[in-house]
Amino acid sequence: MPYLTAPDAAVDFGTMAGMSILITGFEPFGGEAINPSWEVARSLQGQVIGGATVHARCLPTTFAGAPAALASALAVFRPRCVI
Repeated sequence: MPYLTAPDAAVDFGTMAGMSILITGFEPFGGEAINPSWEVARSLQGQVIGGATVHARCLPTTFAGAPAALASALAVFRPRCVI
């Protein structure tokens, strides 16, 4: 999947019907009870934007865990857009 860069970041949401968007956040760390990144991602779970369904995943805050969890979510949802 190609990564979008700032100049190319325009996504035509009109063509996303039936597709998936993956949004991630991180689990709490450093003794905190919540992580705002996950709270935002979680609030979007199940929303339909431009015909695409949003899937939220909480990533662990470990060097090995985060990439593995992201790879798993990518394989499951095969998203058109990842945030």
